[in-house]
Amino acid sequence: MKIKKVNLRNFRRLEDVEIDFSEKETVFVGPNNSGKTSATSAFKLFLKTLDFKIHDFSVSKIAEFDRYGRGEEGALVPALEMDLWLTINPDIEYGRVIALIPNISVATEEVGIRIQYAVNDEEKLKDEYFSAFPEQEDGSRVKSLSQYLSLPNNLSRHYSAVYSTLEKIDDETKTHHLDANEAKRTISSIVRVDFVDAQRNIDDHEASRSTRLSQSFGAYYKKNLQQAEVNEEANRIIDENNENLNKHYQTSFVGLMGILKSLGVPSVNDRELKLVSSLSPEVALQGNTALLYVDKSHNHELPEAYNGLGFKNLVYIAIQVSHYYLQWISTETKRPLCQLIFIEEPEVHLHSQVQQTFISNLWSIIGDVAAQEDEQSSTPQLGVTTHSTHILDAVDFNKVRYFKRCCLRGEDANTVMTLNASKVLSKVVGVSETT
Repeated sequence: MKIKKVNLRNFRRLEDVEIDFSEKETVFVGPNNSGKTSATSAFKLFLKTLDFKIHDFSVSKIAEFDRYGRGEEGALVPALEMDLWLTINPDIEYGRVIALIPNISVATEEVGIRIQYAVNDEEKLKDEYFSAFPEQEDGSRVKSLSQYLSLPNNLSRHYSAVYSTLEKIDDETKTHHLDANEAKRTISSIVRVDFVDAQRNIDDHEASRSTRLSQSFGAYYKKNLQQAEVNEEANRIIDENNENLNKHYQTSFVGLMGILKSLGVPSVNDRELKLVSSLSPEVALQGNTALLYVDKSHNHELPEAYNGLGFKNLVYIAIQVSHYYLQWISTETKRPLCQLIFIEEPEVHLHSQVQQTFISNLWSIIGDVAAQEDEQSSTPQLGVTTHSTHILDAVDFNKVRYFKRCCLRGEDANTVMTLNASKVLSKVVGVSETT
């Protein structure tokens, strides 16, 4: 299974856009504040958290809320929408997506689900808004409806997710209601989405940042502890160290323990105090391990904070992608059928030559993890947002999606359209989309 495309409506600048995905990597490019990060955030909000805020609605929809709150004729309460389309292998994946197939008598290799974040009860919303901010003498209210919904918990109290299956008939898309619980179970069983955020704050001057890589190694190692042989060896080593530490503590604290005992603490049944080490493999690595850079030629070791930002960023991304991919392929029960990993602005602090080979190196890393796990059939899809011409130079045009600010429905250029770069190029200079 692969994600084929997504349609977003009323979400931030993405008021009405369609973004199609390639089977391997898809690269998002465009000016600052053109909606690239919003496109990735949409996956997190619609598929994982549903933690929407009023400002996740497009600017024009904020005005629509206020029109409805004023009781203007024709005003409607807006909803956020995502249509997610996926390609399937009907021979092996049909059973997992049966809930998304509205007509099982028709063979299909594509399924779709619509997720709406919509108002539960319009009249209840209006009544509670009117009660919270009664009409003043001049007919106005202290706060508009959008301001009322921006107050803590108000939006989530009046809005919830509504799910539908999608069916293409000729040029039209029909919807069929889907039970919310069944929809959530189905989504979690077919799609996994992970995020590697831009590392803008990796800073040698911040002590808390200097352990970022150590923590990443810890998370990766913790996942590996689920393998019995790794866990057994790790626990054997830790147990040996716990025993040695216990002996050290007994010697070091013998005086203090004697004082405490003479004070009668604790006094119940004349019990004594004993200090023991309780290290575990994952805690030891995450909280008590330093990552060092070793210069073999001079036999010299440097702490993590003393290496270049670009190298740290590259290592961090590699660890995160490996970790997420390993988590996916190691899922033993109902592993999601596909995985999408978003990587935001990987070029931060990276040298141009490293940027140019970045995506090919990512696939090499994923291939290495797959080989170690004897997993050759499942590969993720990558979504990369970037401003780097060096990354673009190494990517086929048919994998580039350009985000462009535009005027939609007669408004200012607050909305965005996305363009498949290969299709634009084919129209402009007459080359094929696969060139």
